[in-house]
Order: sequence, then structure tokens, then C-alpha cells
Amino acid sequence: MEGAHCFSPNSGCEQSVLELPVAEYSHGEGCSVSGGYVYRGRGMPSLIGAYVYADFCFGRIWGLRYDGQSVTESARLLDSSTLDISSFGQDLARNLDVLSYNGGIYRLMPAG
Repeated sequence: MEGAHCFSPNSGCEQSVLELPVAEYSHGEGCSVSGGYVYRGRGMPSLIGAYVYADFCFGRIWGLRYDGQSVTESARLLDSSTLDISSFGQDLARNLDVLSYNGGIYRLMPAG
């Protein structure tokens, strides 16, 4: 599968035994999702409860909210085209760190 779509074969694949993703994006938005965390830190109150994830190729970071049935909110949080985001980390205070394939570790913080 690629997102909620058959990949190989490109149609007619068996989906009944799969848990399909709640969100996906086109190749125009990125090429490889890097899974993240549900934000529970205190530094960015507007993100509390949002799932934060990124794209490895484009360096874009999104947040979405899911109510158990559907995505209720989704927004691009930032573009960091210089980062090849490979993963996220969480510190003891539940702040999120962005891990880049280039070896950098960056803290997700509010603008300003």
C-alpha cells in the first residue's frame, strides 16, 4: 500500500485485513512520511492533542486531530526544506524534537 492506495499491484489489492491510514498526502506534498507523536508538551498549547508528523523529502511538518472516526483538523505547521526529517523524539516534559538525517536534532517551538 501507499497511503490508502494499492501499490503493487496498483489495483485490486486486498485491503480488508489492513488498518488504512487516517490521512495521506500527494507526491506533490512529499515522498515519505516520518511518523511522529501526539503533542502533550506545554510550550505550544495550541498543539496539545494533535498528532505531529513530517515528510522526509520536503521537510514539511503537519499536525492533525483525529476523533476516532475522522480527521477533524489538519494543518501544515512549517516548511523546513533544509531538513531530511527521519524521526521525532520526545523529552521528559513531552516537548517534541525533530531528528534530521543530516545528524541534527531540533526542538519544535512556537514561532517568534
